[in-house]
Amino acid sequence: MSSIITITELRTMQVGDLRKEIRSQQTSVQKMRVQITMNTEKDTAKYRREKRQLARMMTVLTEKAREGKEGGKGKEETLKQKPKAVKVSARKTSKKSA
Repeated sequence: MSSIITITELRTMQVGDLRKEIRSQQTSVQKMRVQITMNTEKDTAKYRREKRQLARMMTVLTEKAREGKEGGKGKEETLKQKPKAVKVSARKTSKKSA
């Protein structure tokens, strides 16, 4: 996706369409990152613009998910929440010999 969509257009999109756009934007950003690393892409400013657009899209998706929770919208319009990671301590306990 090379054209920049305005924030108002993003907010009017359906959640499913927005997710599709996010996926395509993610692949675009990943390809550009590889191209820049391999020195085939010279325009690093374009990479920054695409990354910012991806961040905007993800922000709007999060806003829609919060509206869905607070506004009582259906499940199809809310984000599936990922389970929170559990922090596990990797400390070793030493046994003292008597």
